[in-house]
Amino acid sequence: MSSPCLETMTLDAENLYNLLDLMLMSSEKLHGEQLERLLGLALNLSDEIQQWLRQEYESREK
Repeated sequence: MSSPCLETMTLDAENLYNLLDLMLMSSEKLHGEQLERLLGLALNLSDEIQQWLRQEYESREK
């Protein structure tokens, strides 16, 4: 499996931003399982971005 490219990570970052923005605008309407699922999605997106950034940093430090 190849590592994601910058374009993919940029799209993931934009998706994360849009998801969090939507959650903020809808925060009064989100409850229970809806909120948990959206927070889980946001966490997964942020983890993928963070891992990719760490790999990029480590590869450039060599």
